[in-house]
Parts: sequence; C-alpha cells; structure tokens
Amino acid sequence: MLIYPRDSTATLYLTISTINGVLVDSDTIPTVGIWDGPTQIVADMPMIWRETGTYYVEWDIPIIFPTGFYSAIYECTIQGQPTAGAENFEIIEPTDPTLPNYYCSWDDIKACLLGLDIGDMPTTLQDRMTQFYIPTLKMEIDNYCHQNFNRTRITEFYDGTGSDKLVLNRRPIASFTNCILKVIPSISWYTFMRWRQINITDSQNVTVATQGGPEPHAGKYPPYSPTDYDWESDIVKADLFIDCVNGIITIPPRILYLEMNAIPFWNYTWLRGNNNIEVTYDYGYEAANFPNDLRFAAAKLAACQLLLIKGIGISAGANSMNIDDVSRNFGGTPYQALIEDMRKQAFAILDKFRRIIIG
Repeated sequence: MLIYPRDSTATLYLTISTINGVLVDSDTIPTVGIWDGPTQIVADMPMIWRETGTYYVEWDIPIIFPTGFYSAIYECTIQGQPTAGAENFEIIEPTDPTLPNYYCSWDDIKACLLGLDIGDMPTTLQDRMTQFYIPTLKMEIDNYCHQNFNRTRITEFYDGTGSDKLVLNRRPIASFTNCILKVIPSISWYTFMRWRQINITDSQNVTVATQGGPEPHAGKYPPYSPTDYDWESDIVKADLFIDCVNGIITIPPRILYLEMNAIPFWNYTWLRGNNNIEVTYDYGYEAANFPNDLRFAAAKLAACQLLLIKGIGISAGANSMNIDDVSRNFGGTPYQALIEDMRKQAFAILDKFRRIIIG
C-alpha cells in the first residue's frame, strides 16, 4: 500500500493496457478523485499523458488533511468502454517537521553552543532562526553542494554514451521508478522492468535505499503500482543494476530473460544519442536516515549566524574608523575566531557531499 505524509506531494500513476498486456491510450483524459469510503473528498483531477498507456498527476496533500486510509478512484474510457479502477493508500503524520527539509533543528544549534551563555538572546530569536535563517541556510548548503538532500523525485534525460554505465546527476538514489532507452527521443528501444538496487549502505553506515527490485507480473509495465510486481532480491534476473550510494546505473552483460527473444543489434549498452535515456528516480534522505555529519554541518553554520547576532549586541559600535585617509582598527567582532573555526569545520564536512560540476 502506498503511504504519503501530510504536507507532501503524492504522484499518482495510471497504466492502461488491454487484456493481452498491450499498452493503449485512453479515449478521453483520465481523471482521479480521492475518496474516504463512500464520500468523495477531493474532486476529480485530470491526469497528464506521459507516454502510451501511462498517465500521472501530482497531488499536493494539505498539511491539515486528516490521517487515515483513502482510495484513489481512476476513471477513463478504453476503446469506447467506460472504465474505473481503485488504489488504496494511507496518509500519515510527517516523521519530523524540521528534517530533512531544513537539515537541522533549533536543538541541534543549541547543542553546538554548549558551554556558551546564550541566555541574553531575545526570546523572539528562536522563531527568527527557525522561520528564516534555517531555511535560508538550506539553500546555502544546496548551492554549495550543487544539489539538495531532502528526498525528491525527478525525471531526467541523458545522452547515450555507448558504455554500459550511466552516472546520474544526483545521489544517493533512494528508490528507482522508471528507465527507458530510446533510439531517438521519440522512439523507444527498451523499457527496463527488472532493475535491482544494490550498494545501499554508504561509508558512514547510512542505509540509503532498500536492496532488491521488481519482478513484474504478466502484462505489467513501469511505473508500477504496488500490486504490479513482487519484490525480488535475486540479481540474476536483473536487467539493470542501481548503485544507490554512488548514483550509477549499469546494464548487465547478460539479461537472461531476453536471451530467448533477444533485441537485435543491441550489445547491452546505453545506445549513443542525444537525450535518448529517460530516468525517473527519488534521491536524497528522509528524517530516519539523514546523515548525522550533514546535520552537524548545518547546525554549525546556523550557530555561526547566532553568534554573529550575539556579537553585534555585545559590540554595539564600529570596529574601525577612517578620518582624513587615516584608518584605525579596534579589532574584530566578538566570537570572530570561533565563527571562522566553526565555518571551516562545517565546509570540511560539506566537501564530502559536494558534486563536481564539469563544463
């Protein structure tokens, strides 16, 4: 069963096929509504065409939406016949309202300042830190590392390299959803259906994903619904290896289930081309597996801002003066050395997570 936290975006998928498993488009635009038992509580939403037989819609779940079990009712017309289907899901409370969206919390910041008297800080500062400085700090870290770290789903297009390996733009991979290899952007060559997630624990012993992957039922194609496949750990059956820690996907030298009906002229590599590989995946962390060192670095940077505010209150005056081109320096701001040391520690940690951009 699908599970979504409140105040998040749920991506609902619909796959349409004939009784023979052939993907077909709906005669009309499919819709999906949200029902609580016999009562419809969210009006029908038109779905977006993705490719033949596949539609999706993104639903922003309000933060005040009641937790519990609900049904998504899909309606469309297939070859002149009105058709409906249902999918059950659960709405839960967010695990932590501060992480990983903002990377650190007020308590983390205070932990970095143990032994330092901050009792003279105004009581409104905590609200200011949590509502403004911590969210702004997240953007600073994302810009420095060239990616965000809160779990995010993304669809990207890559150029085929002629190699068996493809390095994705973001890591770690939390879950894999879809991958299509095309001859040109408009003509599909092969849709991967039996990927296996491997290398799921990083050097800090953080588990970034679940090991294994889908073994689809007859006539089922990605993106799958939970009832469309069995979770399988046997990599012998795989048609794609997902290195979750390093963000690398690899086509194996043999795809066993294709050998009796091989695709002609394919040597199991990413065919050369421009934007001919479509990949959909989730990357980043959730509250349960957010790296402690990344959280520590964010808290250090936020603590620096707190010390800067405290120092301004202590100094309450100019640090230097210039009269008739003669300058006089009265020293740095309070806590300047401590701030510089904490920022140095923080960015040393962030360098481990930083992506290298070439070109």
